Amino acid sequence: MKEKNKLSLKQIIVIGIFTGLGTVGGKFAFNYFTTGSIADQTKIERSLMQVANEMNQNLPLVLDQHTRLDTTIASSGRKFVYQYTMLNIDPSALDKEQFIQTMKPRLINQYETKEDMKTFRDMNVELTYSYQSEAGDELVAITISPQDFSRD
Repeated sequence: MKEKNKLSLKQIIVIGIFTGLGTVGGKFAFNYFTTGSIADQTKIERSLMQVANEMNQNLPLVLDQHTRLDTTIASSGRKFVYQYTMLNIDPSALDKEQFIQTMKPRLINQYETKEDMKTFRDMNVELTYSYQSEAGDELVAITISPQDFSRD
């Protein structure tokens, strides 16, 4: 029986880079958020649902040999989820704490600095990056929001 590849720190970093593709959602959000008044919570949530629907038309998308973006989900309370599947890895070999310690600062930095994430920041949208095994079991979920960084 062929043993599945173990996820190395280098592979985790590569996953982090491709997780940045989740910022593509920020571009879609910008289009929807700037087309009218967004002061109303319902309008914001409706816009997030439109962003998810638009993105999902192009999913699933294999990002690399270890990562597939499966779907995005908008939920109430200004929350947006990117749902990934980790491919060709042994879930028991994943050091979840190390993965979170490596990924969360990168995701926060992307959220804080990427221009295409500005609309999410301005609307105080909480982003969750959920990673599951090929069997569908959740492995790690990392949630970030504008409260995770300080604004000047």
